[in-house]
Amino acid sequence: MMPRMKSVWRIKVWAIIGLMLLWGMPSAQAFQSYFVSREVRADSIELFPKWTGVLARYNAAAHGLDAICGTEMYSPCRLKGWKEFLITQKDKPLDEQIEAINRFINAYPYIEDIVNWGVDDYWETPYEFQTRNGDCEDFAIAKFMSLRALGVSGDVLRVTIVRDLNLGGIIHAILLATVDGEKYILDNQVKQVVPALKIYHYVPVYAINEQHWWQYYMPQ
Repeated sequence: MMPRMKSVWRIKVWAIIGLMLLWGMPSAQAFQSYFVSREVRADSIELFPKWTGVLARYNAAAHGLDAICGTEMYSPCRLKGWKEFLITQKDKPLDEQIEAINRFINAYPYIEDIVNWGVDDYWETPYEFQTRNGDCEDFAIAKFMSLRALGVSGDVLRVTIVRDLNLGGIIHAILLATVDGEKYILDNQVKQVVPALKIYHYVPVYAINEQHWWQYYMPQ
């Protein structure tokens, strides 16, 4: 089975984030975790058209869920099942919600964009993910939007692009959630929700939510 992540050339972030990593990549064992990297926040999320496109398409379709179910291909009534699942998680503690959302979304099949959409890189809305499955950033986006639908503040959620040092530094996407001041990783490659500071092989590149994006600088 192919690893559940994209090759470096498939997420073209360098034109946006500049030369942030050109000074080299130290060993993964040099620090407790790369998630202690210094971060710089910016508000210009329009620099990320795939992400803003997801937000626009998702918001445009947000009121049509009941009409969608039963009219589209690819087992469309999974949309209804997703909505019903979210109702079961309403008002639960945040730590329980992120565990449940991570488990629920990770149960979907992984499909590369080139197979699913015929293009190298396509970022899906949760509606598209529910009907067609997806790849790593689609899992992260579906988790982000699921938690937002439960009323979780976007301030504690970030879709995060990382480099996986275990696989030569190739690009991968996860969801980063903050619970009681501690960061946790929701990863389509891992069943459990894991504290970010216990992850040694991911180097954060950038993260984004509905209002801001963050650039990361590795500790020296």
